[in-house]
Amino acid sequence: GAKVTAELRKQLFVALTRQEVGWHDLTDNASSTLCANLATDINSVQALTGEVLGRNVVTLCTLVLALTFAFVYGHWAIALVAIACVPILVSGLALEIARSLGFRGALAGMLGELAGTMVGEVVG
Repeated sequence: GAKVTAELRKQLFVALTRQEVGWHDLTDNASSTLCANLATDINSVQALTGEVLGRNVVTLCTLVLALTFAFVYGHWAIALVAIACVPILVSGLALEIARSLGFRGALAGMLGELAGTMVGEVVG
């Protein structure tokens, strides 16, 4: 994940420096906004390609193997009950994640924008 993140930051920086001068004069493309985007957007990509992705793959493989063993070595009715419980468990997990990210995500977004603004003021 770290190599992908570093390469994306490098490519984004190169793309930003190749823009015309007039592009940087737009209010949407202020240096503070660009610094904040450079810091926050790439971290989102790192979160998708890093530890979270690996954990999700392991969880999915565990679920598939558990259900396979339940059908092969266990009783088929119990396996069907387990399959029926999966959507309930997934929806509960999705609600918990959305609730926890709602607080942290909003705070991280505000802090990222504030840091980008400060860096832009110092540099500019």
